[in-house]
Amino acid sequence: MSNYCTGNNAGLAYFYCDYQDQSIQTAVGLLANLIRQFVQSKTSFFKPLEELYESLEARRSKPTVPDLESVLNSVCRTYGTTYIIIDALDECHPDQRKILLPVLRRLNKTSIKVLVTSRQHAQDIERAFQGQPRVEIRATEHDLRDYVASQIEQDEDLIDLLTDELKEKMISSISGGAGGMSVISLC
Repeated sequence: MSNYCTGNNAGLAYFYCDYQDQSIQTAVGLLANLIRQFVQSKTSFFKPLEELYESLEARRSKPTVPDLESVLNSVCRTYGTTYIIIDALDECHPDQRKILLPVLRRLNKTSIKVLVTSRQHAQDIERAFQGQPRVEIRATEHDLRDYVASQIEQDEDLIDLLTDELKEKMISSISGGAGGMSVISLC
């Protein structure tokens, strides 16, 4: 899932990694999606993208990660400020993250501002952005209880099957066992 917006010569592109849709969450797919967002927001056609197309046509091949990284860098340089947000990167398959993390590290060393969100368990992501500013967001048990209760209440089939006692036991078990359910923002 993605979207874009621009203004004041600033570009923004984001990508939400959804564990239920692994087919588009490849390093190539993610980078191509970001490029598409930046290109769609401009009325002019980008020369680097045109050159890549011609090169791929001549080679009769598909774009590689280095191809797309180069185009993304070129496209981002046309903005005064560029922001890239990758949400829930830990939901992306570890093999794809292994390819993508070095690219994100290199982008983050340029003028491009990269924000990555991830749950705490993804050690490869934490290592990749070690030394970068980090904000930890932790849901409280009360927050989790409210969320679980609302999800149960919204499911009419489920709510009819549960006694108040069983409903409370489910809410307590889930919210207590989540251990705070943390999110790490790295940029």
